[in-house]
Amino acid sequence: MSIPNVIVAVSISVAVLIAAVVGTGPAIRFAQDAVAMESAAAIRDAENGFFAVYGFYPEGDQLVALHLLHRNENLPVFLRPINGGAMGSYFCVGVRAGSGTTWYGGSISNEILDHVPAGFAAACPTAAQVKAGRHLQ
Repeated sequence: MSIPNVIVAVSISVAVLIAAVVGTGPAIRFAQDAVAMESAAAIRDAENGFFAVYGFYPEGDQLVALHLLHRNENLPVFLRPINGGAMGSYFCVGVRAGSGTTWYGGSISNEILDHVPAGFAAACPTAAQVKAGRHLQ
């Protein structure tokens, strides 16, 4: 092998390595967001299932005690059930992904959103509350 061939081979290897490192960033962020979105959807489904049977939205500890959810120490969650009041019974949950994005879900729709749903600003936790929240999944 000649020195120019070695230089070319090393340059190609370095370029491939750099491309691999740079390319994994978006994939990791996507995976972290997907986990948080799925967790928000699971909490939403557990809350709605409980409401269908008992007529109110429980705190997260009740859902854990009934084995409808489990704790995940790596995923901050803030769940706010509101039973009664001017708006009736509803809940909003925020889940913070490892990427830093907070995902919201609740009794208001089947969508999981990266922002507080319209009309629920007072009911949904802030991103700071979610970051400091309990760990449910």
